[in-house]
Amino acid sequence: MYLHEKLKEIEQNLLIKRWIKKKGISFEDLDRHPQIDDVILMLKVRELRDSMNASEIARWGAIWNTVYYKKRALNSKNLTKIQNIVVEAQQRHNYKQQQYQAQLKKIKEMRENQETHEVST
Repeated sequence: MYLHEKLKEIEQNLLIKRWIKKKGISFEDLDRHPQIDDVILMLKVRELRDSMNASEIARWGAIWNTVYYKKRALNSKNLTKIQNIVVEAQQRHNYKQQQYQAQLKKIKEMRENQETHEVST
């Protein structure tokens, strides 16, 4: 392995360790976990938590318990539940973004109208 490839691998591991530490998991725990891919998927889904409702958070937590603590693989039923959570949370997030953009546009228009009115008087 070339030096630049080794440095790139070290940098990537550091980024992963930092990301995992923010999630409250040690790199060693993740590295030794038999369902590492499922754990990473669940951590990525958790990033949508702000867009999840209470029911979705509870479902995510129950599945997290099965995957992380009981060290079981995601079965098709739970994977479908996770996919539904992601779709719903993403739609909710997109709707909030659209509402926010519309509100910003309305504020901008009101300011422009106010400036126009001030100039004319």
